[in-house]
Order: sequence, then structure tokens, then C-alpha cells
Amino acid sequence: MHLFDKIKNGLTRTRAQIQTQLQWMVKGKSLDESAFEEIEEAVVLADAGLDVAAILVGALKEGWKTGLVKTEEDLRKALVDEIEKLLLPVEKPLRTNGAAPFVILTLGVNGVGKTTTIAKLARIFREEQKSVLLGACDTFRAAAIEGEARHRDHKAPSERRPGRCCL
Repeated sequence: MHLFDKIKNGLTRTRAQIQTQLQWMVKGKSLDESAFEEIEEAVVLADAGLDVAAILVGALKEGWKTGLVKTEEDLRKALVDEIEKLLLPVEKPLRTNGAAPFVILTLGVNGVGKTTTIAKLARIFREEQKSVLLGACDTFRAAAIEGEARHRDHKAPSERRPGRCCL
């Protein structure tokens, strides 16, 4: 399985948020212009971003206007298809090419899943027998170190390094 596939499979929270929001919005209702505004809001709130939300909702509206999107199931399938269209052209395996050290810098606002993604990447690299060192730097450094330490502590006790944020 490629790294991209593992990350894609890890996006369940965002996917669940969008699906739940869509189901709630269109359950038993017919689609109209206001429904697409709510869908756009749901996509933005799921951290997809304004540009992506506009692209997705534009495609969904086009399907609705041409009669391809009529039901909740049509809407869900069309959304999945459009997300795949956005992601497939940029899918590629992450190659470290033996670079040492290979550094991944992760930036983002609070609550978007940086720590979880970092932990998943670290686990993948460890499964590939690579050495992993995690460092935390944050406006609230103690919180960042604490978050990394929580993921570190999921290791066997013999693998832990007290006082260091390593997996």
C-alpha cells in the first residue's frame, strides 16, 4: 500500500463529518440552491478549504442542473467522484531516496490533525524499519510536546526515551 493510500484511509474524520452533514441536510428534501450553500459550508468546515469547496460544489451543482444528481445517494457518489478527480493527479509515493536526515515539516492551524498525521507517518516509517525522530515546536510548546509524548507512549516500554519526543 502506498503512503498516499494510508493517508487517504486516515481521512475518516473529515469524510465522516461531510457525510453526516450531507445526510442531515438532504434527508427527505429535494436539492435546491440553498442546499448547495449548506453543502459548501459543510465542506469548508471539514477543513477542505475555500477553493476545494467551490470546485466540489460547482461540480455537484452542474450534476444537479443536468439531472445527474437527484438523490442523496447521487450526491454522495458525485462528491466521492469529484474528490477522486482532485486527488488522483497528485497521487504519488513519498520517496526518501535514502536521504539522511529526511525532514518533514508540518504546519497548520489548531485542530486540523497535524499530530495525528505525524504519528501515522512515524508509524509507517517505523514499519519500514526507518529511524524516526519527532520534534515539537509550537506557540504553546508544552502542549505540542505533550501531544507528541502521548503518541510516543503507545510504544513498548523498552522503546521509550524519557524526556524525548521520539517514536
